[in-house]
Amino acid sequence: MQVSVYSFESLSTNLLYEILMLRQQVFVIEQQSIYADLDGLDQTALHLCAMCPDSFALLGYTRLRFDEIARQAKIERVVIGKHARGKGIAKHLIQTCMDLCTKNQMNEIKLSAQIDVLTFYESWGFNAVGDGYDDGGIEHKNMIKKLI
Repeated sequence: MQVSVYSFESLSTNLLYEILMLRQQVFVIEQQSIYADLDGLDQTALHLCAMCPDSFALLGYTRLRFDEIARQAKIERVVIGKHARGKGIAKHLIQTCMDLCTKNQMNEIKLSAQIDVLTFYESWGFNAVGDGYDDGGIEHKNMIKKLI
């Protein structure tokens, strides 16, 4: 498994289609979450794609956005295809995000975690902040990891 990082402009049409299909399949269909996935933020994000080395099939994905002024990063849309779960793909995606945040001298990383995966993010040093909230019919909590 290989994680590749793309700007929006460098995504091929086919890879963008695969990303959007994966996000739709898991978030909208499987989790039955009705939300505005196409939120206008993909164009300014980095896109991390976990690909099968043999077939180049998309196994998992996340996007990462930087706020250069506040020195904050935000990890969003972490998604693993149903057939690829339990193989450590999310760990590779998050490690790549951490490396990029360190390289870009971010002070902290934020994310919005579904309640059932809080412990996964806590194992990376993220801390839950504030109350839980409904996001598209799924309970979430904001999380922060300080890098400095």
